Amino acid sequence: MGYSNQKGTTLKGHKNTINALTFAPDSMSEYSGCLASGSADGTIRLWNPYTGKELITLTTGHAEWIKTIAFSENDTFLASAVYNGVVEKWNLTTFKKIDSFTAGHSDIIDIITLSSDAKFFAGNSGDAMVVFNSLGYGTRIRGGGNRDLQVWDLSTGKEFPVPAMQRGPRTAAPIFSPDNNLLAASVFRTIRVWHRESGTELFQLNSHTPLSRGQMLFSPDGQKFAALPSHNKLQVWDVTTQNNITPSNMKPAEVFAISPDNSTIATASPVDMHLWHLDAAPEDVHTPIDAKLLGIDKSLVFSPDGKTLVGTSRRNLNLIDVETGIQLTLPTGHTEPIEAIVFSHDGKTLATASVDGTVLLWDWNIISIKKN
Repeated sequence: MGYSNQKGTTLKGHKNTINALTFAPDSMSEYSGCLASGSADGTIRLWNPYTGKELITLTTGHAEWIKTIAFSENDTFLASAVYNGVVEKWNLTTFKKIDSFTAGHSDIIDIITLSSDAKFFAGNSGDAMVVFNSLGYGTRIRGGGNRDLQVWDLSTGKEFPVPAMQRGPRTAAPIFSPDNNLLAASVFRTIRVWHRESGTELFQLNSHTPLSRGQMLFSPDGQKFAALPSHNKLQVWDVTTQNNITPSNMKPAEVFAISPDNSTIATASPVDMHLWHLDAAPEDVHTPIDAKLLGIDKSLVFSPDGKTLVGTSRRNLNLIDVETGIQLTLPTGHTEPIEAIVFSHDGKTLATASVDGTVLLWDWNIISIKKN
């Protein structure tokens, strides 16, 4: 087995940590496939991933860090959400702000989520919540000092029902399913999954420990849901049947990833890695991998072809061949820990973003593990 680890372009311009990184959809517009990065410096920058050229800088004026960004399906606009509860939408033709959705306070809010198509927003209310109709038809104020999770349609200003939950601090940000029809959220040791439109709960998942630094993921087809409390064992549910399908011999882990074909979950810890084949016969469910992620961080993803696992450990990338378990650790050149890793939609480019304010673009055909 041979390796090549040449990295591509270093993108510089941000003055602080980059928290959000995403590629635009592939379409016919000028910004098809471009890369967007959102930073604690209050700016969003759009980049050409092939040349490394900066296309535009959007200065949001946000007082808090940008936590997440998302493109519309036809990449005509970009939405950004930040820690102070503000959501802004940007026209990618004029580069002007279309409208804003704003919370009624400036407290730091750690529960903020945008759907992948920038249509829906989920966040927790503090002292009050101002709901702004993004079409410009007015505002609506909700009062109260409770930290209630609320979900809105950013195009119409419609608020969706949410299952009754115990009030208190959330332990992980809510997530949308790939088709945006389901949501999952956690409160203390309870995780709920429900229909966005009706608010009807599908199932609850009870964890031994809070999901304070854990993960929740839907499979790419939306048919499986998995949650991993920190330093604990993964739990897996079949969304259609609402059955718990967690393998009986599941091992504790720090991070996990779901394969592009929805059939396999990889779990990793500083001492071991495992593959869990959810659709296999009981005797074939578990495959240990002869690899480990020392200094493991919060990111682990499958490559688009499902053949390689990519994980971060501080400033390094770890590539693990799924079939053989052979591992390659790549020094990235980042001077601070990596905050985000994401593949382009065509699978040709891997982007990494760091606390050091830089983005690195990697040619996946060059850096991936190649078999002799």
